Amino acid sequence: MGPGLFISCLLSGAIMAKLTFHKDRAMTLVQRAREAYLKRTHLYGRVHVDDASAPQHMHRPLGLTLDSREYHLFLFFATLLTYRSQSERWFGQAVRMHELYPALFSEAVLKHTVEDIHEALVEVGYMHHEQGSGYWHQTAHTLFSDELEGDPLKLFAFRTVDDYLVYKRKLSRNKKGEQLPGIGPKIYSLMALFFEEIGALDRMPKGVFPVDIHVMRICIGAGALEGEGVVEAARVAELVRKELSSICEKNGISVQDLAHAFWFLGNRACFRCSRIKGIDRVCPLVSLCGGSPNTREYSKRGKWDFSAPRNRKGKQHPQQTFDEFETLGYFLDLQKIY
Repeated sequence: MGPGLFISCLLSGAIMAKLTFHKDRAMTLVQRAREAYLKRTHLYGRVHVDDASAPQHMHRPLGLTLDSREYHLFLFFATLLTYRSQSERWFGQAVRMHELYPALFSEAVLKHTVEDIHEALVEVGYMHHEQGSGYWHQTAHTLFSDELEGDPLKLFAFRTVDDYLVYKRKLSRNKKGEQLPGIGPKIYSLMALFFEEIGALDRMPKGVFPVDIHVMRICIGAGALEGEGVVEAARVAELVRKELSSICEKNGISVQDLAHAFWFLGNRACFRCSRIKGIDRVCPLVSLCGGSPNTREYSKRGKWDFSAPRNRKGKQHPQQTFDEFETLGYFLDLQKIY
């Protein structure tokens, strides 16, 4: 099978969908993204975690120090509900929510109903308030149990991400209902990343890598991951998480650096790659990319359609709708960078 890792999964009980992860292509992808991020070339000359461009740095409640239990709880609940495509907006809303309803970020939340949390999320404008209020309420009851004692850092004492997932399943069986809803491999990895970033963790569990739509899109676009037909996004994400975390561990690459590099690129550029003038000056991966994969099935059904035609890479001349791109507050005005 050469350099590729062949993975097969069953869909609809009978149709075999194939996923192939190419380790050699992934290594090239990782090296280029990491080098550009560390040297601050391309997009990273304007956005970088060291410049507080990341949402978790841009939006913090006033008066909370990074080493305080209060901030750890804020970061835990804010990360619990983040959708990384909208995370800049949500982290700002979370700060507002902390100002209005600080009790919801403490053990006092146990005195509040799921309806109370829902009303608070609606007030600050959170887009997934129905699901979010349920996650918040149930997770708070697990977090402030005798076992975890209200300390989110205890969730990251596990040796690996898989060990945490085993713990979550066992806890859910014992409690006869899902515990820690919403904290799957992606959010768990993202939380670990954020807590390590502020110096709260001595080490991260092995296997950590927050794989969202941006990371999957980059890997598919650059040919590190190939597939056939329609595949569940969760299966794709788990394969990519394990492979990228393994590459980082075996090659001494910082998960922090690579995760930030992929997120900034996916959030700022890949989303509207076809409309960006001079994409080669923005994206360090453009020569590897065959065009961004179509995300329609991902958005509608949580699946990747590997048979869908790719989107075109950036144009030399912006489309007439390019002005709309400049007005979106959580995207850079890329036309004016260079």
